[in-house]
Amino acid sequence: MTEKVWLESADPSVMLDRLATRASPRRLRLFATACCLQTWEAFEYECDRDAILVAEQFADQLVGEEVRFSAEQNLAVSHDFLNVDYEFALNATYYLLAKDFSIRDASLCVRTMSDSAPNLKSGSEASQTSLLHEQANNLRDIFGNPFRPVSFDPRWRTSDVVDVARGIYEDKAFERMPILADALMDAG
Repeated sequence: MTEKVWLESADPSVMLDRLATRASPRRLRLFATACCLQTWEAFEYECDRDAILVAEQFADQLVGEEVRFSAEQNLAVSHDFLNVDYEFALNATYYLLAKDFSIRDASLCVRTMSDSAPNLKSGSEASQTSLLHEQANNLRDIFGNPFRPVSFDPRWRTSDVVDVARGIYEDKAFERMPILADALMDAG
């Protein structure tokens, strides 16, 4: 894969293959979680939505292995109780809760969610293409450009920068990004 292909690709599965040596389980799980959050409407059962949120918290080490395992067990029991037909989106939550999350799990989750696009309210071939494009953009946002890695100068990690960045991330308050930009400029 060339840098041009990376920057223009709308196929996250191919892009994930390029990341084989630099993809941490945390980033992979966060990427897969973002793909599920994009199609939140596909998850009609609370147990699936809970699984997505637990997967995100587990990636960020906000919950431990026991919570991940409990969510995985709850998912299986709930689906059995509800007599759920294991369709498109439902399998994604199982992939998300895998103990040792890998590129394979992320690829399966991404493919499952993109395959579900025609079954969503706005379902069409166009929405599947659009969803794949959004997933590829998410991948670029989370992993950056592997052809031009960014070196983060430790001097930029002032207490103001770290506090603002942490607040943005924890509160999902991305409208505060200009404040972070100002803090980074102040840090040089």
